[in-house]
Amino acid sequence: MKTLKQESIQALKVIILAIVISLGLGIVQAWVGPTVAPTGGNVDAPINVGSVTQIKTGAFWAGGLLSSAGGYFADQVGIGVVSPTEKLEVDGSVVVTGNINTSDVYLTSIGKWTSELYPTWLVNNQHTAANCSGAGGTVITSGANKFCKFAGASCPVGWVIYSNWMTTSPSYCSYPAHYPCKTPCTTGSHAFANTARETCVYRMYYADFYDNCFWTTQTGAATCYAGITERGCY
Repeated sequence: MKTLKQESIQALKVIILAIVISLGLGIVQAWVGPTVAPTGGNVDAPINVGSVTQIKTGAFWAGGLLSSAGGYFADQVGIGVVSPTEKLEVDGSVVVTGNINTSDVYLTSIGKWTSELYPTWLVNNQHTAANCSGAGGTVITSGANKFCKFAGASCPVGWVIYSNWMTTSPSYCSYPAHYPCKTPCTTGSHAFANTARETCVYRMYYADFYDNCFWTTQTGAATCYAGITERGCY
């Protein structure tokens, strides 16, 4: 005959076995098999201390960020600005202990560029560098002088040709085809420089009724000029 203690132990065993079986069934039902064949479906590697470059497509939040080898940002950067619209947008004051190299600075308090307050004058003080850029030209520095380079053979209205600064292109010249005895010519050319415009001479010679050429008897000559594609102005 079983005692009360033995019956209690037996009942406890049954309860424990039932709990184990229930947990096992729950685990089996919760398990889901792979949805893609190996080696697909792997979990993204965590950010670690390895030397291999790591790319994260999602956002990254951190309490702080330090770099011992510089940094690169492909798009806008905001400091205190959630959605910056410029390459760098700062909400607040900026303290700089070194130099800032920039072509110009816009002062919103007075609505002017610093180049307007302290203009850079071109040679003979007729125009400024800002005038040059505003007219579609490019400021050129030659020694102590600055002037403006414009596309085309002439200067804009109100500007003056500066020395022989120009870019030229070769020109071919000849008398009309119905003149049988002639020598055409082609000019030289040069890149933008303070160099005179190239020229050459094309000639025409006497021809008899049968179009025989008499090369010792010149009947005409004219000067051919190289084309001008850029001009220096002030």
